[in-house]
Amino acid sequence: MNFCRLTFNLAKALWLVAIPSLLFAQSANSSASTVGTALTLSAPTDSGAIPMYELPVKWNEKGTAVLTVPFKNDSKQVLNILGVQATQGLFVGDFPPVVAPGKEDTLAFFYSAPDNTDGDIDIIRVLTDQGVREIRVKILREAAVKFDSKQLHWAVGAAPEPQSVTVTITGANTMPKAVHSSQGNTATLTFPAPGQYRITVVPGSTAMPLVFPIFVEFDPALPGGAVILSGIIEKK
Repeated sequence: MNFCRLTFNLAKALWLVAIPSLLFAQSANSSASTVGTALTLSAPTDSGAIPMYELPVKWNEKGTAVLTVPFKNDSKQVLNILGVQATQGLFVGDFPPVVAPGKEDTLAFFYSAPDNTDGDIDIIRVLTDQGVREIRVKILREAAVKFDSKQLHWAVGAAPEPQSVTVTITGANTMPKAVHSSQGNTATLTFPAPGQYRITVVPGSTAMPLVFPIFVEFDPALPGGAVILSGIIEKK
């Protein structure tokens, strides 16, 4: 009886040890399948105290990819890295604990494309035993569409006449599928020429100063979702 109980307890213990290992393996495989290919930074565009790198991204990039950022120790002493933080679309993956004098190593990140749109600049801050070092990464998302303006203006008290914005498709396989506004304002979509679309907006009232949104939805959707234009009623 004691031998059987010992055998049962041993088997139970081995099974409990095996379960976390299986779960970890499953989690690791699942995570790996969602991460795309590695992205490549351009050469730094700023040779000043804060280096600036550029990261080209396809217009319809929505996934997660691995990104490595160069990090050089310009001092004559060993540099100990205590921690790394980043903003918005960059998530810290790994970093070297030590960088030798005059040597270069890399910081590893996961880049989340949905968190970034054209013009964003992510900031990387590296805490070391010699102070905080900063690196900047400018996200250059490939242009999918071009608006000739993203603001429409009316004067307070003026007639609520139609104002228009022209959208041009710049090579991407997408198109506007719907426009809508709020607060009694109307927005319509027309097609004046191949590859061009016109959004016409009429405010419900110009009686008082107001800023209202105009939502432009695309199909396939742009990474950032609907583009938001601004209708502005202002005092002249």
